[in-house]
Amino acid sequence: MGTYIIFDGGMQCDHLPGGVVGLLPMQDVASTSTTIITPLAFEAGRIRMNTRPHQWPLLVCGPGRRGIGRLEDRCDIPAGHVVILAGLAGGLNPDLPAGHALLADAVVDVHGRERIPPLRSENGGGIICTHDELCDTPESKARLREMTGGDVVDMESIHFANLAEERGWTWGVIRGISDDHATPLPRGCDAWTDDGGRTRPWSIARSILSSPGIAMQLPGLKRCAGRAMDSVGTRLIGLLASDVATT
Repeated sequence: MGTYIIFDGGMQCDHLPGGVVGLLPMQDVASTSTTIITPLAFEAGRIRMNTRPHQWPLLVCGPGRRGIGRLEDRCDIPAGHVVILAGLAGGLNPDLPAGHALLADAVVDVHGRERIPPLRSENGGGIICTHDELCDTPESKARLREMTGGDVVDMESIHFANLAEERGWTWGVIRGISDDHATPLPRGCDAWTDDGGRTRPWSIARSILSSPGIAMQLPGLKRCAGRAMDSVGTRLIGLLASDVATT
C-alpha cells in the first residue's frame, strides 16, 4: 500500500489495484526535504511501488499546464527543498526506445524558452520539450524534434520549471518514454484522464467503441508505460538516494 495526494479541488484519497491509497497530510510534505510530483495517479502508484522503501512524499497535480497551476495554488513546499517532476513522455529522438528514462539536462518549449535544472546528470540526460498540444503522430513528433531539438515531449515540464524557480526549489525532471518517435497514439487519449490525473475508464471505453482498433493498441501501450515508469523509479533512486537529496 502506498500514499499520495491528488490535487483535485482539494486533497482526496485514490485507489490502486490491490489496496486503498491513503491520504498524506500536507504537514508531512512540508516536514521532508524531498517531494515527487506526478501529473497522473498511475505514475504516482507505479513510483510508490518501485520506491517503497524510501517513502518519498508523492503529489499528483493533474495533467498539463492546468495541473501545474493547481500545484501552484495548493502546494506550499518551502524554498530549498528538492522537488522532482516525474512521469511519462513521448519519444522524439529516434535513438531512444520506449521504456527508456532520462533526467533532464534542459527543459524547453516551442517558443524558445529554456530552463536548466539544478539536478541533472553528466551522462544519460537529455532535452525535454513541453508542448501544450498532444503529439499523437510520428509526423508531429518529427516536426517538434526538428523545431526544438527535444529528446522527449511532455505537457508539464516548462510550467513546472517556471514554478520551481519562482519558489526557490532545487528541482529536476525525470521522464520515461511510453511511446517512441514512430508510435502513433490513439486519437483523444488525452481525455482518458480527468483533471486530477485519474484514469477515466468510460472515456477509454467510448474511444474503443468509436475506433475498435484502439483495443489492439492498449496492451502494448500499457506494457510500455509500465516499463517506462519502472525506469523512472530506478532513475529516482539513483538520484535521490545519494547525498544530493535525502528525506
